[in-house]
Amino acid sequence: MNGNLISSLDKNATSYEFNNLNPNVSYTVKVVSKYSGGYSSIGQTATAKTAIPLEDVTDLSADAKYDSIKLSWTRPDSDFFSHVKIYRKKLGQKSFWDQLFGATAVSAATTSDGYTPMFETNGTYWTDLTVTPDTTYSYKVTSVNIEGNESQGVTIETTTPSEPVPTMSGVATTQNQNGDYVVTWTSPTKGTVKVLINRQEYTVVDAATQQVIIPKKDMRLNFFGGYEAKLVPIGEFGTEGEAVQVPTVGETKIDFPFSFNDFIQTVINILVWAAPFILLSFVLVFWRPIVELIKKMLVNAKGGRVKQ
Repeated sequence: MNGNLISSLDKNATSYEFNNLNPNVSYTVKVVSKYSGGYSSIGQTATAKTAIPLEDVTDLSADAKYDSIKLSWTRPDSDFFSHVKIYRKKLGQKSFWDQLFGATAVSAATTSDGYTPMFETNGTYWTDLTVTPDTTYSYKVTSVNIEGNESQGVTIETTTPSEPVPTMSGVATTQNQNGDYVVTWTSPTKGTVKVLINRQEYTVVDAATQQVIIPKKDMRLNFFGGYEAKLVPIGEFGTEGEAVQVPTVGETKIDFPFSFNDFIQTVINILVWAAPFILLSFVLVFWRPIVELIKKMLVNAKGGRVKQ
């Protein structure tokens, strides 16, 4: 090989395997026949180039959040490595029973392979920002060498958690020159905020605006002199948080745990529950006068007298 004697073979040999060659290198091999008496043939020569190795990435891992999945890996230690290709397959969203018992639903739309090309990079990580909560994904990362050949790739599965319940904070109210109410907040900044007036949906605004203007004519006051208006934070994927009452001008947080309507309803519920006990107490205290009154009414109806 390349002018160097590599081996002498038995006359019945028909093949020979060269090992420990360098990749992407051309080698010239000459095969010469030896005869008794020391004669040699001119020989036949052939030139071949070794292939470029194709190695997969290692240490593939996934860090799943409700709105993103970060993949990371170690690149092949090869001068012939070019880049990786990332593919994704959505296995399915978890139903209530899936989450309870750990089952995974596979989409009926999945093909024999089912992977969709997502990204190409020569780096060591990539973040998928197009995922949804409570969903299982399978990712495949393949290696591509400098000749454009692609490996079979390695795969990993991961499931995104549920979307956290959003909360309102830093809520404050001011009035503009027109007397309209400007309600602001510091968070959330993602998703939307639903405005309720008198328990009815008034409007829905982008949370990123961090404010909503309520015309003076539309604002209502409750029994305590506060505003009959509440804000409901809604996450990017529809998760609703706890409603927060709009503070009066100058306040920065909620002081009243319920509205006037809530107060009246609570009073009514207490009266309905306590009414039998109140009636019983009334009878126990005034039963004698009541009995005497009934006797007099009966006697007067008959035109007689009541015995003392």
